[in-house]
Amino acid sequence: MLTITIQVNAPSGQAIGIKEDIATYLEKFGDARVVSVVEKLPEQLRMDGPPQRGAGPAERTRQAVYATGNRWAIENFEATHG
Repeated sequence: MLTITIQVNAPSGQAIGIKEDIATYLEKFGDARVVSVVEKLPEQLRMDGPPQRGAGPAERTRQAVYATGNRWAIENFEATHG
């Protein structure tokens, strides 16, 4: 019995197709079965925690600006959004 671990740098959502292609290829060498498939999706970049539920676009922007702690950005936001 031979166990092979493979890492593939491919776009997310293609795990099933890649798994099937590799399994089909390996079957010509003998019985092959897939033990597990793990897909690590890219993480969303956030400046702070997720915005509060129900917050509108202006409130989400305000939260993001205040989360930076940048005094100039906060003053600019307040001046333009009153």
